Amino acid sequence: MKGARWTLQALRTLHRRGSRVVWTCHNEKPHDLHGADMLTWTVFERMFQAQLSGAIFMTEASRQHMLHRSPLLRRLPTTVIPHGHYQDWYGSPVGQVTARQRLGLPADRYIYLFFGRIRPYKNIDALTTLIGPTVAADESAHIVIAGKPATPALETSLAALAEMPNITLRLGFVPDEEVRDLMCASDAVVLPYPVFNSGVALLAASYGRPFVTPDTAPVRETAGLLGAGNAHLFDGPLTPHTLAEARARFQGRDSGPDLTAFSWDRIGRATMDFMEAAMGRRTTTPEHTSKQD
Repeated sequence: MKGARWTLQALRTLHRRGSRVVWTCHNEKPHDLHGADMLTWTVFERMFQAQLSGAIFMTEASRQHMLHRSPLLRRLPTTVIPHGHYQDWYGSPVGQVTARQRLGLPADRYIYLFFGRIRPYKNIDALTTLIGPTVAADESAHIVIAGKPATPALETSLAALAEMPNITLRLGFVPDEEVRDLMCASDAVVLPYPVFNSGVALLAASYGRPFVTPDTAPVRETAGLLGAGNAHLFDGPLTPHTLAEARARFQGRDSGPDLTAFSWDRIGRATMDFMEAAMGRRTTTPEHTSKQD
């Protein structure tokens, strides 16, 4: 694990100077840990948590999960503050027709978008193997895969799909100016991998796009805050039937997502309040705070 020793040294230095460190927990652990890295992470995690004065979790479900598995966190003040939205971060929304024209995407297809860094844990194979069956069941379906593959092997396997009908590949780093257009051009965003917290899900919601992802307690909590019909959570493997169910659900939704809970003004205030409280105390009791605003 790159940077583990440096991080611990920096935290010890801050601790000696009387600084307080508050951790915002986005992931349970780094993705793609293997072999010796898993042992290194176990040791690092324990030493890292020992330097903390507080912890922020993005859902109550993730907080309970981490407190259950990490005794060191139970002695700390903790709170729940959601992941922030991306409204206007990549520019104001544009019409779907305009976005598709800019990107050269078909105007008359139902577009499922996979967006983001393409890494092994993201289960991209589950999506690519569905292309043929999905199109056979629904000729209007079109899949767009946009992001930079993490390995040459992934890039090679994905590039082999370029000649297939009803798929568009945009392999490589996605410039900021294209992020908005990809979201606005799509009908739904597909995350074929379980998520603890997801920036891509919030990015999709920020541009009014629903998302499809495996059902986990943290993402279920986030979906509840966004409002009914803005997420389709599924159990088991991703199948053409899963995508068909999601499409039917999304076409019947009454309104776009409610982003009130994900406002940066609200998140900023809650974070400052918690940081100020954490600076003044360090508890060894199992009492915790929970704050959404």
